[in-house]
Amino acid sequence: MKSKWNNINLVFVVLALVVMLGQAQASKDTHKAAKKADHHGKKANAHGKKADKKHDTHAKKHDTHAKKHDTHAKAHAWHDGHMLFHEAHKERFWNGKPRSLAVHAMVRYHKGNKNVDKNVHYGTWKWWWSNGRVKVEINYCDSKTAHKHKCHYGRKHGVSRGFYASGKLRWKAEYKDGSSYGPRVEYYENGKKKSSQQYEQGKRNGAYVQWWWNGRKAVAGQFVNGTRAGVWREWYENGRVKRKQVYSNGLLDGVTNEYWWVCRPTGCAHKKMLSGHWAKGKKHGSWTTWSLDGTSMTQQWKDGVRVQ
Repeated sequence: MKSKWNNINLVFVVLALVVMLGQAQASKDTHKAAKKADHHGKKANAHGKKADKKHDTHAKKHDTHAKKHDTHAKAHAWHDGHMLFHEAHKERFWNGKPRSLAVHAMVRYHKGNKNVDKNVHYGTWKWWWSNGRVKVEINYCDSKTAHKHKCHYGRKHGVSRGFYASGKLRWKAEYKDGSSYGPRVEYYENGKKKSSQQYEQGKRNGAYVQWWWNGRKAVAGQFVNGTRAGVWREWYENGRVKRKQVYSNGLLDGVTNEYWWVCRPTGCAHKKMLSGHWAKGKKHGSWTTWSLDGTSMTQQWKDGVRVQ
């Protein structure tokens, strides 16, 4: 009996040893796994730090670029503006017919760190004659043209027109972002041209012509950057020469000749009235005038001062 119990105890001891060895091996494996996981974790953390550093650097660069863009935008926003709203104002004659139509817009501009709201002209403005016909039609920059043509609110833009009470066209002009641009033409009520001139960036540039009501020329010359240049001529209503002058940089410079056109019961006469010389806008040299009977008088000038 005693031998039997000894065998049973031995079995339990062996089992205990097996369990203890298993636990030791499991603990060892767990420690290795933890050590390996910790190593991978350190690598991942280092990689994450590098990625974060790159991301921070990229973010700083993006922020710097955004600040530069914002500064650039603020520098130009004063000119661009943002339309908040617009409204029309109408007036009528005593007979109920329209008299005027004015459209105003409230535009917000950024000036420095402040917002400035400004009331400006907007869209199409109109005025009427009392008979109901349009008198004047002027177009100002609106949302559509501002987006398409890059014009600024409150400035004339596009074609503007004026009309006679009869409805006939009186004048036609074109504007580009507030400046006269292209041809400006005026008409007599009979439909014939009264004057024609060219504009570039708000200045007269190119041929200038005026006509009499009968279609004959009255004045012809050239403008260069807003000033008269070259030979300018004027005519009487019947087509006879009235005056011939020369300009340089907007100043009279050269020979000037003027002529009489006189009609009497005995007939009409076209005679020289004046001849002289200009130098940079001042009379210089001999100047001679003639009366209708043909008598003459000569004077001497120097730098705008009469010397004889």
